[in-house]
Amino acid sequence: MREQHGAVVLPVPTTRVWKFVTEVRCWPAWLQPVSTVRALTLPKTAAGMRFEVVRSRQPTVETWIVAEWDAPSHVRFTEYRQNIQLAFAVLPAGPEAELRVRLAYPKPRGLLSSLTARLTVGGGWAKGLEASCTPLHAIFVANHDLFLLHNLDGA
Repeated sequence: MREQHGAVVLPVPTTRVWKFVTEVRCWPAWLQPVSTVRALTLPKTAAGMRFEVVRSRQPTVETWIVAEWDAPSHVRFTEYRQNIQLAFAVLPAGPEAELRVRLAYPKPRGLLSSLTARLTVGGGWAKGLEASCTPLHAIFVANHDLFLLHNLDGA
């Protein structure tokens, strides 16, 4: 298996990060290359939930399942047909939260398979993983500013 890793420190508590990143309907707002998500089973993310993902510039629909659920710190999603795994770990970092993301996908066999995998399976997700941290950070900073502006944080 090949693996890609990413991490970002977000200026909000771990519970808010957990709620946001495990809400698969929010993935298109920050997780590249995801363009749409549709739940197939439970409306709430939990172990065993199945959902469909369509990636940008990919004609196929991927079926994912929540394979591991250890709220509020670890979740692993799996797409069985292509054997892709996406895991989130949310860790406390003082008053902030650190989100660690791990993407694992099979090593391609042969020259043509290697090229195809770079363009589709691993390549699209890996490039998207790197690019996802910036919008995620921006979402939480903007959301935090709105809470402060409207005094919604309970202070």
